[in-house]
Amino acid sequence: DFVRVVREDPNLEGLLYAGTERGLYISFDDGQSWSAFQSNLPVCPITDLIIKDNDLVASTSGRGFWILDDLGGLQQGKGQLDSVQVALIQPKPTHKFVFGGGGGPTNGINPLVGVTIDYYLPHDVKPSDTLELTILNEFGDAIRSYTSIKDETFQSWPGGPVPKQVLPMGKGMNRFNWDLRREEIPSIEGVFVFGSPVGAMVGPGTYRAQLSYKGQVQEQMIEVLADPRIDATEADYRYQQELLNQLDKAVRDIHGSIIRVQAARGQLEALAEHIPAEEQYAALTERAKALAKSLSEWEAELIQPKQKTFQDVINFENQLSSELLNLMGKVDAPDPRQPTALVENIEMRIGEWGYLQADLDQLIQQDLKAFNAAYLDAELPAIIMMD
Repeated sequence: DFVRVVREDPNLEGLLYAGTERGLYISFDDGQSWSAFQSNLPVCPITDLIIKDNDLVASTSGRGFWILDDLGGLQQGKGQLDSVQVALIQPKPTHKFVFGGGGGPTNGINPLVGVTIDYYLPHDVKPSDTLELTILNEFGDAIRSYTSIKDETFQSWPGGPVPKQVLPMGKGMNRFNWDLRREEIPSIEGVFVFGSPVGAMVGPGTYRAQLSYKGQVQEQMIEVLADPRIDATEADYRYQQELLNQLDKAVRDIHGSIIRVQAARGQLEALAEHIPAEEQYAALTERAKALAKSLSEWEAELIQPKQKTFQDVINFENQLSSELLNLMGKVDAPDPRQPTALVENIEMRIGEWGYLQADLDQLIQQDLKAFNAAYLDAELPAIIMMD
């Protein structure tokens, strides 16, 4: 193959890249031996190579530019990973960029948003083996987790959850992308909630990746850098994360409370249907129906049950859950600086949730407990319970 260009890796002596008339080659021994290194690069002449920000950039004849993101796996592996069971490669420092998309078959593809995580698995890896990846913040709290086991029971619906990414389990080097987001917000089964359930993006800082395989745990630090194009301070980013934490907690609490309320209401409605029809139980039946109605009215303050698609918002207004998700999306912007009106709106909406929480506590502590007591006095077999 006719060689057009040879470049040496700036971070590892002896690691060479060669661009030829028909593709790309790599050498770990200063050119004594070479291996084809084509990946998804089309067969074409490589006219030049350069290493920029630890990415390998190739210019081609007739195929545009091709970029291999993060050479860390090649540099740290040094071509000698066959003797290890598992290895987690140190990711390069990653800027918090949000790239725009573009359609069309001739358009280039931007890199994925977030951190490129490379790891090596042994050649005897089996599909039945389990691999786990956990992202921790600076305090050691887990903020995102992934596994190689696909959730076969997963189900979704319009406005519902998205399937979780599954860790690749190939022999040798594997690549995965953490999109800088926290864990997804739990959805309410069968309910369309206008707004994205994805977790908010983390701010600049230091994080940790833990990879677990067959009892072995590998750990590497992740450095997330601020977008250098944005004139913002560390205090701006900290305040953005504080607001996102408040909104995230509020929505999780709302959805968790609704799930509990729906379970209790379902029990109440079932009991109302099965309480004996004798006159002595009539008041208890009406009480069960009234309490179920109160729980439905409370729930309707938080979600809009009439919405089935994103267009239904035209006729049926959003409720508090969607409003908070909308505010989270506005706060979770590349620029961390927050308009005063937006902050005031957040404070008002979270205050509304505080009042609704108090209403639910009253329903549980007074009305539901009183109904349970009356049910016990009637010596009927089932009791409504709610924490």
